[in-house]
Amino acid sequence: MTFAQFKVRLARGVMRDDLLASYGDFTNEALQEIQQARSWTCMKKTATVTLPAGPGNETIALPADFKELQRRPAVHAIGDDGSFIPTDTVFEAQQIQRAYAFGGIPIMTCPIRNFLEVNTAGSVVGMVEPQTDVINYRVKYFAWLPPLVADGDTSPFITSNMAMVLAKAKMIAFSDVNDPEADRQQGIYMEALASAIRADAYSEVAGRELHM
Repeated sequence: MTFAQFKVRLARGVMRDDLLASYGDFTNEALQEIQQARSWTCMKKTATVTLPAGPGNETIALPADFKELQRRPAVHAIGDDGSFIPTDTVFEAQQIQRAYAFGGIPIMTCPIRNFLEVNTAGSVVGMVEPQTDVINYRVKYFAWLPPLVADGDTSPFITSNMAMVLAKAKMIAFSDVNDPEADRQQGIYMEALASAIRADAYSEVAGRELHM
C-alpha cells in the first residue's frame, strides 16, 4: 500500500474533511512512534566508518539515520585481510573513567574498546587511547526510517502491519480534535503493537539452532 492509498484509507476511517491536509502528518507521526516503541528487524542496517589516527579521543560520525546499535558485538574492526574483529563498545563516560583510572594513563584493552556518544547533534564512535593507524569499522545498527513524502512512497510497517499503523494514525487524528474515539483507537493500537512485537521477536530467532 502506498502513502497515497494509506491516506485515503485513513480519511475514510476518520471522516473529517477539516483534517484532510493533515492525514500525511498523522501517518508519519504514527510511524515515528512505532519506531520509538521498539527497534524493529526492518530497521537493521550496516555501515562502514573510518576512525582517524591521532593523539587520543578521536571520533567518527555515525550515519545520520542512526538510532541505536544492534546486539553486541555490533562494532567490528576490519582487519587488513578483510576479517571482522569484534570490539567492545561502551558509553563515552564509561570509557573515559576506565581509561584514566590509573593516574591518567590510557589503558589499551583487548578486545579493542570503543566509546559511543549519542546526542541530538549526531552520534559518534571513538577511542580514548592514541592511535597510530586509522581503524575501519563495520557498524551494525538500527536506523530511523525516512518519513513518507511522495504519494508512491511506502513503509515496511504499512506493508506488514497496516492495521497497527492505521489505529495509531487514527488515534493521533482523533486526539487532534479532542474526540474520545482516540482512546478506543489507542487500545486497538496497543493490542496490534503487542502482536507485532511478538512476531518481530520470533522472526529474529526463527531458523536458528539454540543451545543451552
